[in-house]
Amino acid sequence: MAGYGSVWTVIEEAKQHMDRVRRLTLQNADLNVLLDDHEQLLQSIDQGDPARAKRVMRTHLSRVLGELDWLVKEYPDYFLTNAKVD
Repeated sequence: MAGYGSVWTVIEEAKQHMDRVRRLTLQNADLNVLLDDHEQLLQSIDQGDPARAKRVMRTHLSRVLGELDWLVKEYPDYFLTNAKVD
């Protein structure tokens, strides 16, 4: 709708990997914290506070980064190690 139809293809490819990571990390996550994140995001939107919504969303999405070490140890076959990126 915004005139950038090809962007969705890039987003979908990245989203597939993020969805996989999110599903794997759920077993190690504190669901109360995640629920609180969602509630804070909804409150921010309801209150018309985009700056707070951005902060909450950034914090929520960055939580997965803290789980990466655990994921690599738990599922080593799912990750490339020492891979060269061209």
